[in-house]
Amino acid sequence: MKNILIVDDEHYRHDFILSLIEKDSEVSICHAYTYNQAIDALENAEVAFDYIFLDHDLGGNNTGYDLCKWILNCKMMGYELSIHDNSFFVVHTMNPVGAKNMYQVLLRVVDKRSIFNSTFNDDKDSWFSEVVRQLCN
Repeated sequence: MKNILIVDDEHYRHDFILSLIEKDSEVSICHAYTYNQAIDALENAEVAFDYIFLDHDLGGNNTGYDLCKWILNCKMMGYELSIHDNSFFVVHTMNPVGAKNMYQVLLRVVDKRSIFNSTFNDDKDSWFSEVVRQLCN
């Protein structure tokens, strides 16, 4: 079973990611549309997330960058979160500066081989579709 957390304020992006996951794949998906929902998921999920899809712009006062800093702070303080050493982060945003900042913080959380970071202009970009298919199926 693959456990996935999607953090994005845009409902259509959640739907797009779901459309790329094969129907018979054994996955459990948690949806977070806000910074606070993401924190709740990371603090309270019963099973650690294998894959975490992160957007930068979350439609409120806090961003994906803030969430990455919160994750790092929790790790440095020794707090248990629903991630593990092999959790794979996919930063998906149209904000190139935000993506770079998130990546720099995540490098202090997990090995750089566990981060896929890029910006895109269209959800249908082939790289994003292929990453989701490879990770989640």
